[in-house]
Amino acid sequence: MRTKVDGVIEIFIKDHFDARLHNHPLHGSLHGRRSLCVSDDIRILFQEFDGYTVVIFFKVGGHSEIYR
Repeated sequence: MRTKVDGVIEIFIKDHFDARLHNHPLHGSLHGRRSLCVSDDIRILFQEFDGYTVVIFFKVGGHSEIYR
């Protein structure tokens, strides 16, 4: 899984909205954060601050773990 996550982060660095990332905003208690798809089940949650390049990755894990 580490190799897949590293690959997604490399794509993210080049283009935050590359279609392969399925970058999308989250809602509800996770409002303000976004999600990237690593695989069918694995997600990376992150948050950007006021359009800055600073990105904080919060969680990497399965869909059921991440969205609790």
